[in-house]
Amino acid sequence: MDEHVFILDDNTQIVEALTYAFDDAGIIVDSATSYTEAMDSALDTEYDCLFIDMRLENGNTGADFAYEYMTVYPKARIIIMTGHNSIEKLRTNFHFERVIKKPFNYPKMISIVKNPPIKQVIEVSGKLINLLEISIKQNGGAKKPSEETRKIQVYKEQNKMVNKFFVMAISIIILIAILYMIVR
Repeated sequence: MDEHVFILDDNTQIVEALTYAFDDAGIIVDSATSYTEAMDSALDTEYDCLFIDMRLENGNTGADFAYEYMTVYPKARIIIMTGHNSIEKLRTNFHFERVIKKPFNYPKMISIVKNPPIKQVIEVSGKLINLLEISIKQNGGAKKPSEETRKIQVYKEQNKMVNKFFVMAISIIILIAILYMIVR
């Protein structure tokens, strides 16, 4: 299955450069250079990933479009692109998957599309359950340690006991030496 992405940036050179990089990697690309164009063309398609510039012309923002898109496709992977330094603030305030600072590292952009986040959450009976937790429950709990791991654990416990014995033996020898010196 080919990945399908959408690019929204009012800078046509950025759209062309990203399109070229994604095309070269076998990723299908749709794009828009304005908020209005994006609203007209993108809402009919569920994309694997959307790359959206934060600042657009005519007073609209990438966040405006992202929220409109997410009302139709709530699990959309939104990547915000910006030339500004407030990256972490943007990511945490708007809850986007990522915020990427311009200029881009194209191999990283391709990797983002080809390797979606491992941590995926699903909704079951109105509660969010981590897929890993489901997997552990389905497999009867946590994995039992291997025989080799068990042997290592036993060896470590034995070493602790031997060390305690030597500390106690040395303490007794020192105590006897002190008593011998006192009595003498």
